[in-house]
Amino acid sequence: MPELIKSESSLDLTHDESRDRLALERKVEQAFYIAGLSLAQLRDRRLYRSTHSSFEEYCQDRFGYTRRRGDYLIGSSQVVDNLKQEPQNNSEPNQNREPMVLILPTSERQCRPLINLEPSLQRQAWKKAVELAGHRIPSGKVVSQAVSEFKNQEPKAQYKIGQKIKIQSNHSLFGGSSGTIKQIPNHTEVIVKLDNGQTESISKEYIQLELDSSIDAPAYSLGQELPSPGIAYKAGIGLEYNVRLSQETWDKLNSYAVNEGTASLDGAIARLLDLVGRS
Repeated sequence: MPELIKSESSLDLTHDESRDRLALERKVEQAFYIAGLSLAQLRDRRLYRSTHSSFEEYCQDRFGYTRRRGDYLIGSSQVVDNLKQEPQNNSEPNQNREPMVLILPTSERQCRPLINLEPSLQRQAWKKAVELAGHRIPSGKVVSQAVSEFKNQEPKAQYKIGQKIKIQSNHSLFGGSSGTIKQIPNHTEVIVKLDNGQTESISKEYIQLELDSSIDAPAYSLGQELPSPGIAYKAGIGLEYNVRLSQETWDKLNSYAVNEGTASLDGAIARLLDLVGRS
């Protein structure tokens, strides 16, 4: 009986198989981008409203996403769209490197450090990260390293948590509504708690700061007593620590939470304390 010999060439991919592999790999790499674009549509058009009162509840119930996770994906898709706009022929002098449009992020983690930068700085920081990675796709850690070089170039924040705002009348869903800024997840949008109690993400292009709003004003209504700094223990819950921070310190802490990927500021503080404990 003739002996069956396994051909080594059977491990090789055919031309069609190689093409399919590349196409499937591209889909995996673009999954976060497509998810971000889709979430933005679901949020902006409020397509969740038939079953949920807020986008945050919808994300948690439907996808198991925290609000922060949803914001990361949306912000990352906006970063990719911005990077795609980089011209093939860079207008900056002495630029002989590969055009950035050919090297785009392949994961949300790579985009995350860029989200809070202005669009022009996003492109510069990504370009730097690609250089640091040897003109290959950089890791999230390398992107964070590159972003740190551009932090001081960011314009001073125009929006502050606790500011009273009004939504311009041309907004299709909330035109004319008022509220208070609750979070500033990235450079393009703010999370607003509307006066009717709803919490919504609103693009900054529709935000009008109220004239009597001060960037130093606390996020409390007039006559409401500010909590006293110190520790308050609640059985079964843990400790609540009220502390007053400067806006600069708050921005640094929030940025650290974003870059490290912690689910909350509490997680960011815990990680910092852990690092101190190891030193």
